[in-house]
Amino acid sequence: MFLRAILALNLIIFVTSAYAVTPITLENAVNHALKNNPDLLATQQQVTVAHEQFLSVDAAYEPIISLSYSARISDNPLDAFADKLFMQQITTQDFEASRLNNPNTTELYTTSLSVRLPLYTGGKIEAQQLQSSITYKQRQLLYQRAQQQTVFQTKQAYLYVIAAHKALLIAKQATQAFQNHANSTAKLARQERIVESDKFSAQVTLSTVKSQLEQSQTRYKNAITRLQRVMGMPLNNLISTTTTWPNIEALQDDLDTLYIKAKKHRADLLAANKSIDSARANIDIADSENNLKLNLVASSNWYDDNLGFDSQSSSLMAVASLNLYDGTTRSKLGSARALHKEQQWRRQSLLQTVQSEVKQVFDSLLEAKSRAAIAKNNVVVAKKTVRLVKKRYGRGLTILLDLLQSEKMYVDARLEKLTSEFNLRTSQLSLQNAVGVLEVPKGVQH
Repeated sequence: MFLRAILALNLIIFVTSAYAVTPITLENAVNHALKNNPDLLATQQQVTVAHEQFLSVDAAYEPIISLSYSARISDNPLDAFADKLFMQQITTQDFEASRLNNPNTTELYTTSLSVRLPLYTGGKIEAQQLQSSITYKQRQLLYQRAQQQTVFQTKQAYLYVIAAHKALLIAKQATQAFQNHANSTAKLARQERIVESDKFSAQVTLSTVKSQLEQSQTRYKNAITRLQRVMGMPLNNLISTTTTWPNIEALQDDLDTLYIKAKKHRADLLAANKSIDSARANIDIADSENNLKLNLVASSNWYDDNLGFDSQSSSLMAVASLNLYDGTTRSKLGSARALHKEQQWRRQSLLQTVQSEVKQVFDSLLEAKSRAAIAKNNVVVAKKTVRLVKKRYGRGLTILLDLLQSEKMYVDARLEKLTSEFNLRTSQLSLQNAVGVLEVPKGVQH
């Protein structure tokens, strides 16, 4: 019995923990998303790639040290004579015509150690270093913008969960109210105190409200799923949010000032400036192909006719090279210049997009403020109307349909007020994001 009790207790604990709902604050949701959102993590890797490329190009002036080992068997007259020369085994008999023309097969084992040092590359390495540095900064800016977008999407999803939860409560309250009306009319119909049509009207209205309740429950579940997706959280986790609206800072600037702020703070717009600079450096890279290049090469070689190091020789040389003609250079340079012009136009297009986005959100915010004020007043009026109609209906001065319509108007007014509150806060949040001033928690920045 004792063992069964222990097993039953463990089962209860397991089931309870499996279905436990984890409450999540807005701050926790944002921090979790910044650490686990897969799209953001992928963008972060682009920063890492750009940094590694920068380190690679930055080391271009460092020497290249190579070690090689080779083995060769040959009866080629030239190879046979060279092999003996490499191994310092030449004798006077080796100059006889018969030996020169018909040598024996020779074996040569060569170990080579070489050092190549670029002294001057016509400005190519400097241009590549500049371009990689610019690209690294550009990727950092794009990552900053991706962080802001993740914060915005998380907060927007969180607001949507709160709105869906409030809508669900309104639907439940409305269902209960109309259920009471349906029960009352059914009782009065059985007592033949009202006509059957009133009972049917109450039942139809109740069915409509129940359908809206089902929709509200689905919307709430979908809102939770959307928040989990943005947070990078497994969908089988059960979570809940706070039920009160968070405080969203409202920007008080006029439209022209918001344009100026967006131009200054939008990280993707600043990244577009870096793309232009990177394209300009690419022109210098293409142009450097026609410039003089100078390299210093040092090598040591060990030769033997078996696995050994019998003979050794060293060399040091400077190599200067200049392309007198390369048909591909002109097209490369033309392509680089076209790319530079393309980035300028793309930056101009992005600037117009940002300004358009700011204006649209600004106008939406003005609309949301007006709708919120109207909706707040409508709720007060609708609630008062329901109270008055109930009194009139209780005195037999009006029909049931008027009461049902007043109740429905009150529900619609509350939902409109909820929608306007959601739109107002979302518009305030969207304006911060559009201007590029949406704050990213410092503790999770990279």
